[in-house]
Amino acid sequence: MNRPVAVTGATGRIGTPLVEALLRAGRVVRALSRRAQPPRSGVEWVVGDLLDTRAVAALVADAEMVFHAGGQLHGEPDVVQRSLVQGTETVLRAARAVRVVHLSSLVVLDTGSPASPYVIDESCPLEPFPQRRGSYTRAKSAAEALARTAAVQQDVVIVRPGLVVSGADGAMPPAIGMQVGPVVFFVGPGDGILPVVHAEDVASGLLCAAARLERGELLHLVDPMPVSRAALLRRIVAGGDFRLPVPSGTAALLLARCVVSAGQHQLANPAYRVLSAGMPHQWSAERAAALGWHPDALRSWFATAAG
Repeated sequence: MNRPVAVTGATGRIGTPLVEALLRAGRVVRALSRRAQPPRSGVEWVVGDLLDTRAVAALVADAEMVFHAGGQLHGEPDVVQRSLVQGTETVLRAARAVRVVHLSSLVVLDTGSPASPYVIDESCPLEPFPQRRGSYTRAKSAAEALARTAAVQQDVVIVRPGLVVSGADGAMPPAIGMQVGPVVFFVGPGDGILPVVHAEDVASGLLCAAARLERGELLHLVDPMPVSRAALLRRIVAGGDFRLPVPSGTAALLLARCVVSAGQHQLANPAYRVLSAGMPHQWSAERAAALGWHPDALRSWFATAAG
């Protein structure tokens, strides 16, 4: 019997290619969506959100496994918090008898403090002050903490993708810089390498994690192709509006370090966010490669712009 595979966030940036990958693998998909979706062969839609316990229960009923990729990423902080944290709690409670692949993020890691390692891998320590980095990091950190706690008693694995890009991109990721009109002020060195990964490769990585990770294990998904801050900006704006990059990253990091050290009340948290986004690191993809993950969509994404 081909039991369904449940997917939250099925219409999102990662959920959409994940559903496609599951269908190509011959799986039946049961997908949660806040809005009614057109019928599609191989997909059973469940209408509801992550806080709707009945909808989530219907989603995971008799499922073989659950990919939890849902949650509101933007909006008022309390809305993001409820969706990502309470939504994760709802999914974990409903799916106690099946494997849960929890989609987290590299933002939960300590990437700004002097103690953070230069090479970021699955052993990197967690961000000690997620509340200082904004509502998204705070909510993602709390949601992953729930998943790690649940993994003590149930089958949960955690996947942390890096900076996810896709064909519809045009927005400015905070890891690149701060945009003021057509000007983009880098928050780190222009040649600094970012942990970029394409959404289609995240989907294949999630399938790899579901098949090969043991309960409670972690997996980072970062494309081994080195992508600098400047190169990613050029790709995002290719064919679009003109944006002028200002190589202010080194100065911005020095200033941010001074502000954080001085403890200036109103500026300390924004400065801490600059440090977390801008500090240069290398991003290891060794564990994912060892499990058989072979990303290729990012290189094609860059080649499309070059062509």
